Amino acid sequence: DYLGLDNCEDWNNFVTNIVKLNKRDLIESYLNKIKNVALNYHFKTNFQHDALVVSPIYTQLFLNQGLSYISVLNNLNYSQELLIFIQDTLLKFMSEIINRFNEDLIACAKSNATIIVISDIFETNLDSDFYRKAKNSESLEDYYQEYADKYGVGLGDFGLINLDEKLSRISSQWFEWPFTETRRLFVKVNEYKK
Repeated sequence: DYLGLDNCEDWNNFVTNIVKLNKRDLIESYLNKIKNVALNYHFKTNFQHDALVVSPIYTQLFLNQGLSYISVLNNLNYSQELLIFIQDTLLKFMSEIINRFNEDLIACAKSNATIIVISDIFETNLDSDFYRKAKNSESLEDYYQEYADKYGVGLGDFGLINLDEKLSRISSQWFEWPFTETRRLFVKVNEYKK
């Protein structure tokens, strides 16, 4: 549990509690309580490590579960306007949550430790134009830059950008990760030195 939400009653009873709320200010207050639990929780270990390897996690922190809750609320015919508000609010929280996660990650590393972070940047179908263009690109980094300039950055990108601000990046490399038989992730692996 990286965010302390496993034991958070407000998070675990999200659908049951949110469905009773019908005003933005009440929903925002409820969501802020959950965010504050996540921001005040620290997953630090009792000792520091010489090396840390982090598999793709930024896209799985918080928002993914929140979107599942929103889907359930949608099936219960909850207000579409309020569902959009909830989704937007949860998304706004992500920069703070990723920043806090990265701070805890760094706190788990000894001085001069190596930290390797794998982050999923693109997910695509094997038969898509996007996959063909990415796969055949001379430089996936250049392709990524064009994409980010046009569409902005996602959660996986933001996690690495945030770490770039905190640590010295030693190297960076792209890999194609077979997610399923028909879907692929393009992941970026950054190596940092604390």
